[in-house]
Amino acid sequence: MEVFTYIESLPAFVQGILGSAFFAFILFIGQKAILFTSSKLNKDKLVANSFALMAKETGSNDTRVRSYLTCLYGSIHYFLKGIIVLVLSYLSTEFNYIISLVGYFISIYFLFRSLSYVPHFDSLKDSIKDRKAQLDKLDLE
Repeated sequence: MEVFTYIESLPAFVQGILGSAFFAFILFIGQKAILFTSSKLNKDKLVANSFALMAKETGSNDTRVRSYLTCLYGSIHYFLKGIIVLVLSYLSTEFNYIISLVGYFISIYFLFRSLSYVPHFDSLKDSIKDRKAQLDKLDLE
């Protein structure tokens, strides 16, 4: 709290500069966080779509089941992480409200990441040739 009293004692011009710098820093960090999160979700979507395409196009029942289970495993993995963070955030509400809020946001991230592993088959192309071409184009490395 000493920092805030010191900042309040500074001239209004300096306070404006510090506020603008703080805002620019938060904006920069927020943009980097959004880019990182969207790249992770995009990669998860590519992996899930490749397994969904394999499950839809394969003639083998064994491969179909393994593809579905791989999508479900990835989804359940992040779903459990989200639930664990959600419960811990709820339990920490009594001690520190800010930490619990951050935990809630992290659990929302994990839940959306879990959702990205379960594709909807309507999002895949209609034509069999288009689906196979899309599967061949996927770069999962």
